[in-house]
Amino acid sequence: MSKLTGLVAILFLSACAVDAEEETTSAQGELACHDRITICHHTGSDTNPAVTISISRHAWPAHEKHGDTMGACEPTPPPQPQCGNGVAEGSEECDGADLKGLTCDAVLAGASGTLGCSADCKLVRDQCQLCGNGVREGTEQCDEPPVSPECLTAPLCTVCGSLVCLQCNLVPCDPGPD
Repeated sequence: MSKLTGLVAILFLSACAVDAEEETTSAQGELACHDRITICHHTGSDTNPAVTISISRHAWPAHEKHGDTMGACEPTPPPQPQCGNGVAEGSEECDGADLKGLTCDAVLAGASGTLGCSADCKLVRDQCQLCGNGVREGTEQCDEPPVSPECLTAPLCTVCGSLVCLQCNLVPCDPGPD
């Protein structure tokens, strides 16, 4: 080894030692002092657009030419919910048949019926019913306070009417023999 080559090597190593103590963010400092460097490799993929990798410093020029950047990649934010993909995610109440495990009973305690999902990923409760709450819902024919069994027999049919609400279904009153 010549004296000149030895002197250049000592200067190069000294520069790396000084740079190593200081926080260097320049690509030149990174390339000069380390055999391997960390880069953000841009893949062009929709599902994994960038990945942090370690490469030989000699491979950097080729990576830089196709858009890779020095240093680790920024964290990728989670994907936004996509209404209509059949998977209830994020703030979606539902998505298609995915109701997040909910039923009519879960959204309206004691209710029965079929919970649905709208095209804009909101729960549809119009087929849920809670008999006895005074509100006609879903497939209920009526929803009134429970009637006494006596109202279903003559002569009370004249007082209660020809149809009475029993368990949210209209039941004809039996007027008895003519």
